[in-house]
Amino acid sequence: MALPDITITDRSAQKRVRLNGLIVLLGLCLIPILSHAGGLGMAPLAAIMGGVGWLTVTDFKAVKPNFALFVFFAFLIWASLTYLWSPYESSNTLSNPVKLLIGVPLYLGCFRAVKAAKQQWPDHFVHIFLAINIFMGGLIILDQLSNYGLTFLFDPVGEEELFADRRFDSLMNIGHSVTVAVLFLGPVLALFMKKFKAGGLWACAYILFLLWASHLSSLSIGFVATLLISAAVFAALKWPRKT
Repeated sequence: MALPDITITDRSAQKRVRLNGLIVLLGLCLIPILSHAGGLGMAPLAAIMGGVGWLTVTDFKAVKPNFALFVFFAFLIWASLTYLWSPYESSNTLSNPVKLLIGVPLYLGCFRAVKAAKQQWPDHFVHIFLAINIFMGGLIILDQLSNYGLTFLFDPVGEEELFADRRFDSLMNIGHSVTVAVLFLGPVLALFMKKFKAGGLWACAYILFLLWASHLSSLSIGFVATLLISAAVFAALKWPRKT
């Protein structure tokens, strides 16, 4: 989808850009916390950021979806309709396909929201994004090294709860947090190498940092995905077209 650059022509547009920047900043700050708590709030957060992101569009005529996007939405509409006679949770009107059909346009708005925020803070946005990812990895490592002390500090074990059950839940939640960190790994490595003189060293250090977090969380797919994504990023530097 081609998203036009923001053109600030009046006070109303300026207010929308500022609102977008604040929402994106708040959203980025909440990502480590929400992901560490299991990630259930990530989808609503993305929807809110996307909705606000679309408010910054000053010329909707310039937004031209490509053919692949039309095909994708055709699939979502088909999935939503076929769900009506599916025996799987047939009584639930707000089915998963319907949620996707409603949510995807909002999720696409996240690209718009982030782009607008980056234009608003060209010198600081990258540093904020990198700092938040490092903070997210630090929370994972600290919680594991303290035997989930960080989780139980903010959400103590209740009198009727079993510690073993809560520990298992915490392990699952931290696995979700590792997954979120891995999803951001490609952009993080690229930004490290693009914005800093010793970016390659910073990128390698962050890879080791995330591998440690994945190892402590016992999430094998996080460990493997970190290695594969890192290899893909470094390969793209040397063979961009082939990669």
